[in-house]
Amino acid sequence: EAEPALQVLAIVGPTAAGKTALSIELAERFSAEIVNLDAFQIYRGMDIGTAKPTPAEQSRVRHHLIDIFDIDHNATVMEFEQLAAAAISDINLRGKLAICVGGSGFYLRTVLDELDLPPTEPVVRAKFEARLAELGAEQLHAELAKLDPTAAKLIPVGNSRRVVRALEVIELTGRGYQAELPAPLPRYRDLRIGLRVPRDVLAT
Repeated sequence: EAEPALQVLAIVGPTAAGKTALSIELAERFSAEIVNLDAFQIYRGMDIGTAKPTPAEQSRVRHHLIDIFDIDHNATVMEFEQLAAAAISDINLRGKLAICVGGSGFYLRTVLDELDLPPTEPVVRAKFEARLAELGAEQLHAELAKLDPTAAKLIPVGNSRRVVRALEVIELTGRGYQAELPAPLPRYRDLRIGLRVPRDVLAT
């Protein structure tokens, strides 16, 4: 029995590594469509420093999830995953290959893999964000260390966003925060290509 057709090709790597050029070349060759998985290219106006495909590049191949939100919209990972899944499904149902492109590793994993992500609650998160503003990063990190020493060791004091997230998860679940991502289960039959460019080349 023949194996199912490849559904997703993923191209990942740092900004300016050549992902856009490669993805467009492959999309034209295989009559595919591109799904953006970069956390910043989804915002209108964020063109500097994101290596967003130019209008000319986007005109060559159909792109999805670029310039879909205003900058004041705080897109959640779950919201992004749902939009990406809908785009991939639409592309596949039309008999085309979806090429997912991005440098945001967490977004890539969330879209392509089944992850058991902890719940989120805006009211609880806002409470800890207020405590961060009141007490400062070091004190909030100290609170995390009392509740979950393992997570506190893995999360730097200066990464206040993850400290707040850890405290939110602990309050919502009553369990320790998984500072490391859980083992993934593939959501699609996919092939992943990682572009590696020497640091000195990227800097030029």
